[in-house]
Amino acid sequence: MRVWGVTILSNDLAEGIRFSYKDLLGDGYSNEQASERIIQECVDELDAEEMTLFWLSFALIQWKHGS
Repeated sequence: MRVWGVTILSNDLAEGIRFSYKDLLGDGYSNEQASERIIQECVDELDAEEMTLFWLSFALIQWKHGS
């Protein structure tokens, strides 16, 4: 995982989550449907450190999008 800054969203994992979530919402998925799909795609592939980063990033992304 590449990191380019000190903020929660300054890494490859968060960037991928953000793009995928926005794409799903843009394709007409509800917040619940998009969230479920992102979680299913990511959770099984992550180690403990990445899991923490995933949940923090995803929560911040959803909050910024008003979901």
